[in-house]
Amino acid sequence: LIDAAMATSGAYGTRLDPVLGSHHLFDPRTGACPEQIASVSVVARRAVLTDALSTALYIQPSLLHGDILKRAGATSAVVVHLDGRATNFAT
Repeated sequence: LIDAAMATSGAYGTRLDPVLGSHHLFDPRTGACPEQIASVSVVARRAVLTDALSTALYIQPSLLHGDILKRAGATSAVVVHLDGRATNFAT
């Protein structure tokens, strides 16, 4: 990366309760820990933006990712699904 930053969020990091499957990423609307995707990586000009967006996009449905990235001024994102597929979003 040149003049850009990248951050990744995924539930594979900190597990709060391995038995229940809860982790450090949770949906504040429901309190649930989403498990629909493996990770989200975001590229933007500022590291603080990439960190915030990767966490937010992990929680949000994929249908909203392109719009969120565009509004925030991010360059791109990659969503890695649980089956290993990757979906690319570019603005």
